[in-house]
Amino acid sequence: EVINADRDGLLIRFGDVPALAAAIDRLLTDQPLAAAFGAAGRRKVLAGMTWDSVSQNMQDVYEQLVPSAKKI
Repeated sequence: EVINADRDGLLIRFGDVPALAAAIDRLLTDQPLAAAFGAAGRRKVLAGMTWDSVSQNMQDVYEQLVPSAKKI
């Protein structure tokens, strides 16, 4: 749910060691791909996975569950 396959990372089936080795080799030998994945991942984190955004999302949930909850 965090990685979008071939957009910001590679997905490997758990326990598939040969596939993991191939993915690592691919990233080590394809520097533009590795850089693109890194940049896309950074954008994704800055867009919605910072502590500020996560805490705001939690506050919103609390306010929905307990209407009298005050903003911190």
